[in-house]
Amino acid sequence: MKSFCLLPPILLVFIVSIHQIAGNGIRVPLSKYEPGDEVNGQGFYGTISIGTPPQKINVLFDWKTNGIWMLSSYCNDSVCRAQNHSTYNHKISTTFRGEDDFDTKIWQHPGEATDTITIGNIQTQNVSFFVTTSSEEFNSTPYDGFVGLGRESDFIHRHCEKLGFKRKFSLYIQDNSTSELMLCGEDKTKFQGNLKYITTDGQQFSRWNVAIQSILLHRGDKYVLEMQFDDARRFALDPTSSYITGPNDVIAKIYNELNTRTSKIRDDLKEVDCKHIHTLPNITFRAADNNFTLTGNDYIKQVTHNDERVCIVQFVSHEYSELWIIGNVFNRKFYTVFDVEMQRIGFAERIHDGSA
Repeated sequence: MKSFCLLPPILLVFIVSIHQIAGNGIRVPLSKYEPGDEVNGQGFYGTISIGTPPQKINVLFDWKTNGIWMLSSYCNDSVCRAQNHSTYNHKISTTFRGEDDFDTKIWQHPGEATDTITIGNIQTQNVSFFVTTSSEEFNSTPYDGFVGLGRESDFIHRHCEKLGFKRKFSLYIQDNSTSELMLCGEDKTKFQGNLKYITTDGQQFSRWNVAIQSILLHRGDKYVLEMQFDDARRFALDPTSSYITGPNDVIAKIYNELNTRTSKIRDDLKEVDCKHIHTLPNITFRAADNNFTLTGNDYIKQVTHNDERVCIVQFVSHEYSELWIIGNVFNRKFYTVFDVEMQRIGFAERIHDGSA
């Protein structure tokens, strides 16, 4: 089971509360859910319905995978009994299709099922997904399945085809107000200017990877640090992460320019003096000859720890590869369109409603 979920153990999650068909897609309002320390990671979950009659299942939307997984009603361990998980019961669905010995096989390993999936008012027949009796990935989580929104997501393809819309989806995040996932379109009232597109690099089947030319730290027109990258450097967009994660050597240079110190909350995080946020340099990502700039207020997260205000830098380092993970600190600044059909990602500065 570990192969289908690479998410952090504690997630800041967004709940889908309402589905609404808009003129340009399926509008999915998202509400914030915090199961633990607010400096931890993030994800998105909501409800979809499976089968006939419809069974509501809470699912985590995952930008790193393409498949769909559901927790089976056959799960009978302590987690499933104690935590009141919503599960999929294939026996009561008249539209379920599976192997003849599905009941027997599912006890030993995940089984592949085919059934109707409904989101909003749109029903899509004959969608294949995996069903598992193992609760390992769902212990203490508010969700009971995964829906992959990777570059080759069949979920997006099938639902958008049903509507006659283009295969794309969009993300709009606000901290203190309504956030939104829109399937099969974008909402032009949520961003200003034109979308600036970056073509995905296609090196990985599921991840939304792009090439970034450079990262610039500057105060106005004065550059204090410039880091150029060649075409081999991959940057993966992943809204399930709160942070921008990069190689140790590069992140260390950024920390140095920000005059960071080890955080009193966690040793693997850095913080700055909250009084100096307004003096921090802007950080610009340059891609496809477009500039996308984060200010100190964008990349510093202010939290309360032991009744004290702490200002966390949302850049963290890793030692494993040259891959960068661009988390939703970026999506909070920029309305993001994931275009499955054209294999590209579009960004435009989001419009604030005054609450975030």
